[in-house]
Amino acid sequence: MNKDEGFMTLTGILIIFFLSILLSVLCSLVYSNRKYIDAYQSELEKKEKCKLILKDIISDLNRLKYEESDYYELDIIKEIFRKYEDKKFVMKDCSSNINVNFFKKDFLENEDVKNYLYLKQSENQIYYGWINKNWSDEETRKKIDKEFDGKNLVIINEMPLINIYMCDLELLDVIANYFKIKNYEKNKYELYELINQKKINKENIKKILSVSDNSMIFEILGTKTSFWNISFSESGKRVNAVIAAIPESKDKIKEYKLIEMLIN
Repeated sequence: MNKDEGFMTLTGILIIFFLSILLSVLCSLVYSNRKYIDAYQSELEKKEKCKLILKDIISDLNRLKYEESDYYELDIIKEIFRKYEDKKFVMKDCSSNINVNFFKKDFLENEDVKNYLYLKQSENQIYYGWINKNWSDEETRKKIDKEFDGKNLVIINEMPLINIYMCDLELLDVIANYFKIKNYEKNKYELYELINQKKINKENIKKILSVSDNSMIFEILGTKTSFWNISFSESGKRVNAVIAAIPESKDKIKEYKLIEMLIN
């Protein structure tokens, strides 16, 4: 073998060596990309499965629109809990308290109300709720109207702000004192008992509290929940969602719609 042949052989070996390294790097990149694509696809599939389950839950929740009242012992709600219990299902009212953004200023400035908010600020703070057009400040309604460019929004409606079955009894006392209900201290235990028995309606509230049919207290107190917080687990994910009751009228729900969702 002459010098030229030896040089060519060495050159060929080096070329093959570098090509092997390049091929190895390319294979590694392809493998890494494949893993990334597979992981991304798996993540999409898990999230899609979560969304499908949430869709089923909302469909089940829409059965509530035919009920006059919402409370955890209601057959429909118990059925929903049983149906999704293997998914660590949780469903909570998240609107039956004082919403400091939408409640009337004179109510928020009431001493009993301020004391209640101070004592309960961490456990009962809420961020969801409608604006009751009959019991709200004009300034608040104008602000919302301006923010949404004067469109006919469901956010301002006649649905009572608080579900009496879901709120704190202390809050009921505060609301009664704000409206200066006579003999409330004497009669409130009768109201508590009706709440416990799930027998609340407008007529017996009128009788117990000695208020008229058009009392503003009925703009605050009702028996339907405006917003539900839903959470469940699926495929290693935890889903949190907020479902709104869209009112058709003061006493009737049109439908339940998803307004917020987070998948972790």
